[in-house]
Amino acid sequence: MRSISILVSLVLLGIAGFAINPAYADPCASVTCPTGEKCFNGLCYPMDCTTCPSGRCNPDGTCYVDPCVGVVCGTGNVCDKGRCIPDPCTTLICGVGTICNKGLCVSDPSCAGVVCGTGNVCDKGRCIPDPCTTLICGVGTVCSKGLCVSDPLCLGVVCGTGNVCDKGRCIIDRRCQKVICSTGKICDKGHCIPDQRCQEVVCSGGKVCDKGKCISDLCQGVICKKGTICDKGKCVLAY
Repeated sequence: MRSISILVSLVLLGIAGFAINPAYADPCASVTCPTGEKCFNGLCYPMDCTTCPSGRCNPDGTCYVDPCVGVVCGTGNVCDKGRCIPDPCTTLICGVGTICNKGLCVSDPSCAGVVCGTGNVCDKGRCIPDPCTTLICGVGTVCSKGLCVSDPLCLGVVCGTGNVCDKGRCIIDRRCQKVICSTGKICDKGHCIPDQRCQEVVCSGGKVCDKGKCISDLCQGVICKKGTICDKGKCVLAY
């Protein structure tokens, strides 16, 4: 028991000694460096890196050296933080006026300051006809730098079945314009699917559910040929 008490006392003394030992104090706590210099391990170093090839300094005032300097990677690979990794730009297609850099499409530096006339855009440092003047993008997308991308106006817009967002508003999906669905079904993305509005609707007395309401079944007694179905009393092509 006595030995345990002695051990605890020694530990406490050690901690106390560590807390007050000046050797463990911040060596820069009492150092005031001139303007343009920074303290590191108690000494002041100039932080002007204009003479460094990288233009960056390490905390001790020495020049920062990019870990990829001198690293040669094989085809299809690039250096990242000193090691070779698969080049993410091999599969990324960037639009006109942009280039791929580390897996991201960024502004092409060769187009900086290049001003093109109406109907033209800069690409790889030269002016070319704007591909967006002839490119037709689908509903919900817009042309940006020669590529069809998601329309930012439709971000967060949720449209009901059979509708799609276009320029920030919900419109009828043109894929459904010529699609005729049988009673109890509705077109969505060009295909007939069960109408959710009829899921819990029970009709009686010779009536059927259509768009959530019970209507008279006009198909009673109507016989359609193969490949067609009866819809509202008429035979139409089956989908």
